[in-house]
Amino acid sequence: MTIWVCGTEESTIPATEGALPGRRGSQSSGAALQRQPAGMWHAVDVDTGRPACGTSRLIESFPSIPWTSPEGTDRCAPCLSRAPA
Repeated sequence: MTIWVCGTEESTIPATEGALPGRRGSQSSGAALQRQPAGMWHAVDVDTGRPACGTSRLIESFPSIPWTSPEGTDRCAPCLSRAPA
């Protein structure tokens, strides 16, 4: 059984303490910021790293975010046909 996770062509770092998205704010704790998906979601095979739609674009995968997560609203139609959410 294939396990699908979220993958995107873009990503962002969430704003912290008033910073703009993608830019670092002041971090008093020193914790590392986690990149988050941005833009259209693709279903990425966790074992092969390949998107379900077969696109040749560079896709950053997010292993901790399942493809079926309710967060993603803009999903690749060909990925949806091959890996329903």
